[in-house]
Amino acid sequence: MSNYVPYHALSILKAKELSSGLSQQARYKAIRSYINRSFVYDYIKAATVKKRGVLPDIASCWDKRMGICQDLAAMAVGMLRAVGLKANLVIGHADGMYHAWVETAYGIYDPTAEIQHKKVKKYRKERVY
Repeated sequence: MSNYVPYHALSILKAKELSSGLSQQARYKAIRSYINRSFVYDYIKAATVKKRGVLPDIASCWDKRMGICQDLAAMAVGMLRAVGLKANLVIGHADGMYHAWVETAYGIYDPTAEIQHKKVKKYRKERVY
């Protein structure tokens, strides 16, 4: 682990619990699914973070069940690595803004995009019915 992907005991325990007895790809899917259904994007924090180089805060993300892109992606990387999967935290630009996402052997995983998409999809479903 590093400053960008710090060790967080509770998220590591959860990753191991979710992954018990599963293949590598199934571990990846289980952790991804857990993050997508259990966490939300922190729009308030996103609006107040103005500087580059802010380190992820996995402990706060875990406790509040919300975070910005760096928090969510770093937590995902830590959880995936804890169960033996190769994962990298990538920090770059998306749509002209700083953004963070995860690269794995199974492709790119962007927790922020999937969490936000889930919320929009849920809203649309409620409005249609």
